[in-house]
Amino acid sequence: MSKFKVEFTLKQHTPIIHFQSGQSGATLRATELKPKFDRFLKKYAFDGQVSDKFKIDKTRDTFNYKVKILMDTPKPSKYTYKTFISKRDRDKLNIREGSYFGNSEALLGDSVSITFYILQEKHTVLIEKIREYFADFILITNFGTRQNKGFGSFSVTHIDGEEKEQNIHKVFLKYYPSYYITQHQEPLKKIMQDYQRLKSGISKPQYNKSLLFEYMCSKGIRWEKRMIKEYMKKDYANIFSQLKYEKEPIDCKIDKRLNYKYIRGLLGTTDRIEFLKRNPKNFKDKIIIKIDSQDKVARFKSPITFKVIDDNIYVLAHNNKHIQGKRFAFSIKGERGILNEIVEIPRGFDIFDFLDNAMPRLKYTVRKAIS
Repeated sequence: MSKFKVEFTLKQHTPIIHFQSGQSGATLRATELKPKFDRFLKKYAFDGQVSDKFKIDKTRDTFNYKVKILMDTPKPSKYTYKTFISKRDRDKLNIREGSYFGNSEALLGDSVSITFYILQEKHTVLIEKIREYFADFILITNFGTRQNKGFGSFSVTHIDGEEKEQNIHKVFLKYYPSYYITQHQEPLKKIMQDYQRLKSGISKPQYNKSLLFEYMCSKGIRWEKRMIKEYMKKDYANIFSQLKYEKEPIDCKIDKRLNYKYIRGLLGTTDRIEFLKRNPKNFKDKIIIKIDSQDKVARFKSPITFKVIDDNIYVLAHNNKHIQGKRFAFSIKGERGILNEIVEIPRGFDIFDFLDNAMPRLKYTVRKAIS
């Protein structure tokens, strides 16, 4: 075992959506891995402080080590993920459902080798911290595009050639494991369906309301989707008449007052909501609702991450309070003015309480990990 380097072997569990998927050897990128791991090291290995002796330069909290990443699989499998699969593509093995914003190509290999190097004797403490913490970092981190939805999942199998035992209970503060229903069920498709049920609800194969909607409704808070439709019906009747789906609103049992909030923002903000039309001209012909932050908030990604390891799907989550209370305005693309008064993301939301209620309904076992 060298005191100047450490080598990890990673097993790849789900395909990674790589912007260079057409190039040979495309795999994890050091430009993505190193900044993430630097933040992890700083927080967990060095108590939030980085000594100047470990930095590349004194102006940044960037650790002074080099990393080399090689895919061990000569010809990784390539899959195309589509939002919708046509009848013509349905039986093609390498076309799968699991995309969210169009078609994406993803690569799946057997394993990846990652070697960390330090150049100076005074950094031997750093290499030991890397050896101690890297496997835990990989267990709670995905890579590439759509990583929150399970793409780009890896785990460490060997450290310097010695087998590494996975202690997932130690790493996850809270997780919700769910075994696949059948061996043939594609995990990323299940994740897509489950996340849609959590946040937005689904219409096929049968209609199911959003579990987030039901949870917040039980607390007397109505979601922004009904608010948008109410104001659209009142002020933009012609556009409202074009909606493909319009159902009678579900009353909140505890409080029937119209206490509207931007509740879907709790699971990630976006810049638009799309409504299907009854008679669209083409696939892109939709009613677009623009969402504008009033507090200069950058896009907030989902606080829920799906991690796939072997035959298990794990759900990781964290409470992020900074987005709660932030204000947003909604408007119809192509129309002047906003649909109503400014609304905010609900305050006091506990994501673990929500998931403890929601996950059993999605066939997930609720467990707390050993910290």
